[in-house]
Amino acid sequence: MTTTSTAPVRRAVVTGASTGIGAATVRLLRRHGWEVVATAR
Repeated sequence: MTTTSTAPVRRAVVTGASTGIGAATVRLLRRHGWEVVATAR
């Protein structure tokens, strides 16, 4: 049996994700099921 999800995929790009607000944002988004691309220097 095959099932398909109709829920939209939520994606975000977070810059400055190594520390501070950027890192906290990545953690928060992941906790809520977002796919995250995180960038840092």
